[in-house]
Amino acid sequence: MEHKEEYDEHLKIILLGDNYVGKSCLLASLFGNADFNNYFDTMGVDQKIKFLRAYNKTIKLRIWDASGAPKLQQIVASYFHLADGAFICFDLTNLQSFYNIKALVDRFRASNKQAPIVLVGCKADLIELRNVSHKEINELADQLGLTYIEVSARKEINIKEGFNLLAKQIYFLTQVKKIKPILEEHYHNYLLSMQKNRPGLFSACSQNFTQEILLKEEYDHSLKQFFQATDPSALNEFCIKVLDLIERVDQFYEHENPCWSIIFRSPLSKILRHALDVLCSMPSGIVELSDIRELISKDRVFCKTTY
Repeated sequence: MEHKEEYDEHLKIILLGDNYVGKSCLLASLFGNADFNNYFDTMGVDQKIKFLRAYNKTIKLRIWDASGAPKLQQIVASYFHLADGAFICFDLTNLQSFYNIKALVDRFRASNKQAPIVLVGCKADLIELRNVSHKEINELADQLGLTYIEVSARKEINIKEGFNLLAKQIYFLTQVKKIKPILEEHYHNYLLSMQKNRPGLFSACSQNFTQEILLKEEYDHSLKQFFQATDPSALNEFCIKVLDLIERVDQFYEHENPCWSIIFRSPLSKILRHALDVLCSMPSGIVELSDIRELISKDRVFCKTTY
C-alpha cells in the first residue's frame, strides 16, 4: 500500500540497463535496504515510491526498476511513454554494458522524445576493476545529449544526488511546458503585426528595417533553444539573452526615433519584456535569478511595458 503523503508534483522515473549493472542496488540504496550479498533478478518492472524536496516543493517519485532481460523487453518498453524521465545505467566494470547504451537510448527516445535522460555509471567504488574510461563516457554523453553521473550503491555515493538531478530536470521541463504557450502567443502576435505592415522596430522605409528582422531571428533562435533545453541553467542563459536583446533593440529604436522613443516602445521590445515577465514568474529555486532580477531592476524593464 502506498504511503499517504501530501505532495505538489508526481513524477515517474524508469531505471533502464542490462542485467547485473546495479539498477536494483542503486534503488535499494536510496531506501537504505541494499543487499550486496545476494542477487535477485528483476522480473518485469518493480515499483517504489519516494518523496523528496526540490524547489520548495514536495515531489512524489514513482520509480520503476526495469529488468534488463531480453525476454522481458516488450513488457519494459510498455512503460517508456509513461515515464517523465529515465536513468540509463551501465556497469563501470563491464564494457559491454556501456556499448549497449546507445541502442537503449534510441529505443527509449523512439517512444518518448521529450523525457530527460541521465546516464548513470554504477559501481564507481570498484576503481581497480573499472573498464570504461572517463573520456569514452563523456564523448558518448555529449553525442547523445545526456547528463552523466557516477554512483556507488555500496558506498552510497551520489545516490540521492542522482535522483534529485533527474527530478529537477523533469520539474524544470514541466514548468517550461506551462509557459511555452504564453511565450509562443506573444511572439505569434508580434509576427502578425509585422505581416500587417504595422510599424515595427523602424518604419518600413528605414534603411535599418532589416535590423529588426535580424534581431527577431536572434530571439526566434534563442526561444527554440530554450524550449529544447533540459538543464535548468538554460533559464538563466535565456534571461540574459533576452536582456541583451532588449538593450540592443531599444538602442536602435532610440537612434531611429529619438522623439517617439521617449513615449513608446517598439513592438519587438514589448514582446521581449513580456517574455522576461513570464520567465521571472517561474517558481523560485529552479535557477538562481537574483542577479538577473538585479539587472532587470536597474534597467527598469521588469513588469513595465510602455505603449
